[in-house]
Amino acid sequence: MMISLNELINKNEVVKTNAVKKLSISGVDKTNFDVYRIPLKYLYYNNQNGRINTAYKRFIVKRGIDDFAPATDNQDPEYNQILENLIYNSNKESMRLTMDSIDEKGQQEPGVVLNDGRVIDGNRRYTALRKIESRKEISQYFEAVILPLDMSTDIDKKNIKLLEVDLQFGREEKIDYDPIDRVFDVYDAVKVQKIVTAKEYAAKKGNKNVRTVNTDIEEAKLIIEYLQFVNAPENAYYLAKDMKLDGPMHEISRALRKYKGKDKSSVREVIFAVLSSLYSKGGDITRDIRKILENIIDTPQKSKYLNQTQDFVDDIYDAYHNEKSNVIENAEDVSTKIVEDKNAGDSAEQLLIYSNQLVRRGKSDEGRKKALNNIRSALNDVTDVSNEDIKALNADEYKDAIDVLNKLYHIVGNLKEIKYYD
Repeated sequence: MMISLNELINKNEVVKTNAVKKLSISGVDKTNFDVYRIPLKYLYYNNQNGRINTAYKRFIVKRGIDDFAPATDNQDPEYNQILENLIYNSNKESMRLTMDSIDEKGQQEPGVVLNDGRVIDGNRRYTALRKIESRKEISQYFEAVILPLDMSTDIDKKNIKLLEVDLQFGREEKIDYDPIDRVFDVYDAVKVQKIVTAKEYAAKKGNKNVRTVNTDIEEAKLIIEYLQFVNAPENAYYLAKDMKLDGPMHEISRALRKYKGKDKSSVREVIFAVLSSLYSKGGDITRDIRKILENIIDTPQKSKYLNQTQDFVDDIYDAYHNEKSNVIENAEDVSTKIVEDKNAGDSAEQLLIYSNQLVRRGKSDEGRKKALNNIRSALNDVTDVSNEDIKALNADEYKDAIDVLNKLYHIVGNLKEIKYYD
């Protein structure tokens, strides 16, 4: 059974400070909330915090469970210890700076907690205080507002999520979300748990329109489809973070949004196969994916490209899904499955060779178009010259004009000698 911080206030175990914190919460009239000094043993981490979304998913997937029951240290010390490690290891250098600052100056910014001890805002400060308490073996206290909200009710759960978004994105001193954490926080809140709408989430982020939030949701869906392609658990969001897929997936998502062909699923599959092939080779994956998308997808070369690469895509897909393949557990497996399967390895090699050939061809086409436009521009400039303009030339200008025309004539001669090919 969870404790009640309000009851502990009556027992003087939780003490009010002189500070107040201003918050705007739907359905709650007051905006200025008292700040209390709370012993750490009465608090516990919020397992739905967006900043640790991917890290927490990694833990529960590896543990083989759907979730982990939240608990204070007195109830189950393992829970807080696990999430403390996740938060600390996510950015050790930043955490050490926070610990040094709190150790020297004390906690400067109050956090936000619920009556049962769940930390809604201030997980990093709470972690720093836990580390300091463990090192010094001296009791530490977390200063925070105690909200009159309950995670077990749908309305309060929604208000808590909107408050979290407001606090996390609305302050300059906050550390930016990792891109993968961000897109899955949006996706989880809007599409999985359906706590808030995309419009509500966007409003709390300070966005005037919902487009950026919908873009994040699209990218999250695309990542999940890729996880299915490589035979990873659907909620293994951490793989996308380990593979640094935010850049490539942003490029892919943008290209697919613009693509209007009826064969979008085939296009998506070949792009996923290319992504796995590139990942197994290393290098600047974002740049390489962008070149392929720009020079092949939604160009006249696309249909031929899909036909010529279908067998390659099938071999790569089969390497992840054949009866001997296990579910992908880590980022290294994405490469290993291709490298260890001869058919998939050869197909990945050929897929990249063929893709790069078409990229070079696309660049060549672009160069030819540029040359043609320059020729047309030169012709327009020449035809704009009138007889009166020519008569106005002095001797030196006349010689320059003849020289330019001779050079143009030379270019025409070279063009006639070049054989057109496709």
